[in-house]
Amino acid sequence: MSESTEVSRFISLYMDRLTENIKQHANENMRLLDVQYYDEYELDDELSQEITGVPAAYSAIAGAPEVLVQFAEDYARVGIDQYDDLCKEALLDFLNLINGLFIVYLSKNNISELSLNAPTKSRHVRLKAGKDGKIAAIPVEFSYGTVTFILVEPPGVTEFE
Repeated sequence: MSESTEVSRFISLYMDRLTENIKQHANENMRLLDVQYYDEYELDDELSQEITGVPAAYSAIAGAPEVLVQFAEDYARVGIDQYDDLCKEALLDFLNLINGLFIVYLSKNNISELSLNAPTKSRHVRLKAGKDGKIAAIPVEFSYGTVTFILVEPPGVTEFE
């Protein structure tokens, strides 16, 4: 874990928008926990989306499968009860929604003009922070467990295994 605990303006804005959008589109009974910073981070199942432009970022969603199932159901409300392709697609849809609303917010407020790549999923991934970058793990607690949103600013190296 990195020593730096300073939240950049970009990450702070992302967290504000993330919190609002989780409450509006998934579950209002949530609590944002303290952000943790890492130089490296591993994802067993990568559910991610790249934010392109300046500043560029990599975003992902992570958690225990049983927690992700419940979160996906909170969002999609279609009877998701197992960690399968439907669950992963709902999580990617949520990630795309919050990232899309985030970049629209930045544009509307003349902060930055960004774009999104298509959401992706793959197996085991190891993230490494880019030069002068950091990996922010933003944990959000629900009654059924914690979902962690990952934001890498700027994106670093991604290794697939």
